[in-house]
Amino acid sequence: MRFYKTLDTLVFDENIKYPNNLKGINKELLEIANSSLLSLIELEKKLDYDFINVIKTLRQRETLYTSAIEGNLITLDQYQIKKAIGLKQTLDKNVIETSYKELFILEEVIKKWKLSKDKILTDKHLKLIHKDLFLELENTISYHSSNAGEYKTTSNFIAQSNGFVTYVPCGVDMINSEFSKLNKYINDISFNYIDEASLMSNHLIKSAVIHSHFERIHPFTDGNGRVGRLLIPLYFYSHSITKNISVFLSNEIFKQQKEYYEKLKSVEKTKSYVEFINWYLEIFNKFTNTFFQLQINYLLSKSKVQKLLISKNRNFININIDTITQILLTNKYITQKSFVTLFNNESKNKIDQNHFNQTILNNLLDLKLIELHFKDGKEKIYKCTYFIDNNTNE
Repeated sequence: MRFYKTLDTLVFDENIKYPNNLKGINKELLEIANSSLLSLIELEKKLDYDFINVIKTLRQRETLYTSAIEGNLITLDQYQIKKAIGLKQTLDKNVIETSYKELFILEEVIKKWKLSKDKILTDKHLKLIHKDLFLELENTISYHSSNAGEYKTTSNFIAQSNGFVTYVPCGVDMINSEFSKLNKYINDISFNYIDEASLMSNHLIKSAVIHSHFERIHPFTDGNGRVGRLLIPLYFYSHSITKNISVFLSNEIFKQQKEYYEKLKSVEKTKSYVEFINWYLEIFNKFTNTFFQLQINYLLSKSKVQKLLISKNRNFININIDTITQILLTNKYITQKSFVTLFNNESKNKIDQNHFNQTILNNLLDLKLIELHFKDGKEKIYKCTYFIDNNTNE
């Protein structure tokens, strides 16, 4: 296909300044976002374990939706079933299995960064994240580059299906200088804080600008969207605003994908980040509403599940009630094998499949906490009836 630049083609402008005041920013949206972020931080302190279990669900959403934005339309049901069954070993040219592997790797990368002691966030970390994401996918159908973790060496552009170029990102010769600016901005703490709310305002605005600037640079041959959207929760985590990587916005961005790209382009059109910041604040507020509802769902479901488990009056189940509950609420589908793996990862009291069959399986079936969904050969796949997130990207 031939590509064409037109008078409407937008080109990266290195002279666009970071905002240094609130001029043009919707103060009502900013105030709501402030309040929501502070509530999220407080909830994280109070609930701890239950909060982390909701994050597991949000992490799965992020994995699915950030990939869906890039065209990987595996649904939550499909992904959960595949997690329970496991990947096939032969992936070379299998489009579907490669799509699943992409999701598996992305979810693991998010968890891995949580374990890192180095919380300073720079482009060096983004290159490592990109390498972790795409090294195993090199030259597969889902990823066509052979330079995972390295900046592009030739200029790229964004074009429509008809061949018209809509945006020309930062040139190869400017990437290092642009990241020098971005690194400084990410880690700059030289703000004059008036109160805690203004501190959150600064971080909310910066997280929007940082994501937008990264996407405008478009430093990699492929994978810029997924790394750039992951930059948002990593920013809040790296500044210790959240104790966990939890501010996942891709679900909401996916719902407004066309507007997302238009607002990113608005920076070049208006020579200002303001329009994108206002849209980002709307998305952030929708994310926090979803988060709080999921947290309520989790606590209500936890109470119901634990009452049912206690009613069985089985010593082993009572001792491990939190672990069993967590598995049932954060996994839509399980197999005997996947349940045992999940249980042993969380509990000090290890079990094998025989123990699961004899001690737990029939009790869960009797209580209708799980039900047989289908058989895959000899393997039985069970559906967890109290799974807290039935939202899919179908």
